[in-house]
Amino acid sequence: MVGSRPGSRPGRSRVMDSLSEDEYDYNDVISKTILFFETQRSGRLPPDNRIPWRGDSALNDTGYNGEDLTGGWYDAGDHIKVTFKHTASVWKLALAFLEFGDAYRVAGQADYLYDTLIWGNNYTMKLHTKPNEFYVHVADPKLDHSYWGRPEDMTMDRPAYPSNETHPATEVAGNGVASLAASYLVFKDVNKPYADELLRHARELFNFADKFRGTCQENIPELEFKGGAYEDELTNAALWMYLATNETSYLDAAKEFYDGIKRKKTDALFTRNRLTIALQLMMYLTTKDEKYLKPFVDGLARWGPTDINFIALIAAKHGIQSEDNFNFARSQIHYILGDGGRSYLTGFGRYPPLRPHHRGA
Repeated sequence: MVGSRPGSRPGRSRVMDSLSEDEYDYNDVISKTILFFETQRSGRLPPDNRIPWRGDSALNDTGYNGEDLTGGWYDAGDHIKVTFKHTASVWKLALAFLEFGDAYRVAGQADYLYDTLIWGNNYTMKLHTKPNEFYVHVADPKLDHSYWGRPEDMTMDRPAYPSNETHPATEVAGNGVASLAASYLVFKDVNKPYADELLRHARELFNFADKFRGTCQENIPELEFKGGAYEDELTNAALWMYLATNETSYLDAAKEFYDGIKRKKTDALFTRNRLTIALQLMMYLTTKDEKYLKPFVDGLARWGPTDINFIALIAAKHGIQSEDNFNFARSQIHYILGDGGRSYLTGFGRYPPLRPHHRGA
């Protein structure tokens, strides 16, 4: 299950060429976004760990039957491990590389991105302990939030919470499928045995998510998890399975699941549990069906906060209102990096954050 990283390959895109002409050092920005994930690592750290103030932690994380659940990433500044957020990060990182891999290569960060995806996916596969069992959370949130200290010094009990046939968490399993299938596309031409293992888990997990329906909020209420409905995660899972396998049954499922998504005024947001606008773009790029393009364009016309800039850049790359979408995304990114008078990226630019909410730091 342990992957090895492939080599870098040259390449450029017009979108990233345009960004690279700006006054901000995007190579440094990309580097620091990857370093963030390295600061979040849980478990036994590798010999090439680049974060000197981090060490091994949570080495006793196990499942109900003693399964090894070490690894993964801590959630934000806390020390819980939330599968829904973890897998959302993985599939978005994989999508970023599939769309803008040239930027990572030019920045000299491709190998670090591969390592980040391998670290994330290895943990996701650990969580998939049986065909119809997928752990959704490690550590008691209340116990964790009562502790302020380094993860290396934790001594509290850290229970693990599984989803299964009687207690499904479809939205969590769907995110897991998307992360594994998207990562398969990253690795399939450079490390096929590893990619095949990712796809094997993705197939099993999709069948589990599709057959046993229910939300984490309903079935594991002690977590106080508020992920909402699961139709968008199922759509995303089926779409990524189609992209990974080219099997039309998955595309048919994606179309069916998409039609079941309840529309909201918040469709123009792109967050960990609001995927509709991203799905509209991806479904259009996959099918070329105008059914998905119009609501996507309408949603972008209600531009919201910075979370949408990633989707706007992908749209710009593929010729969808390219100038407007590019300029909007650039303005949002530049505000984060310093156009408003200060940087919001730790370690970068003018007046960056010095005391982020992060126990380890």
